[in-house]
Amino acid sequence: MKTRPRAITSHQAPSIVPAASDPNPTTVPVCTTDVTKDVNGGWNEWARESAIRDGAEALQRAREALERAVEEIKRYEARYDDTRVETFGATSPMQAKADVLNWALGYIASGILGNARLDLIADAQAKLRVEVAKEYATE
Repeated sequence: MKTRPRAITSHQAPSIVPAASDPNPTTVPVCTTDVTKDVNGGWNEWARESAIRDGAEALQRAREALERAVEEIKRYEARYDDTRVETFGATSPMQAKADVLNWALGYIASGILGNARLDLIADAQAKLRVEVAKEYATE
């Protein structure tokens, strides 16, 4: 797991040298390289890659959930076609068919969307929008 790098301030940077125009070189050290920019640039790149990866993983999870849902719906179709009264304990074949449709409705309403994890897709989209806003802000 990657961790966010800390920003380095000029007093922490290893390449501190006195300013060239300073008559007394021991008074004020000045950093000659912008270390903070390099560290934050690395963080920005990691955040960008993380947002892209999260989006791909969220879509994969949704696809897998929908593939499982297709298999489950096929099982409901098979049960619907095989609605013998003794199989379901129903009083008539019509009631057995109605029961299967009720179970399918319940599964579709509560099982598919929850397993697709739409919240992960929305989170990934929000991260990507933040990265897009950062790109426009630097232009």
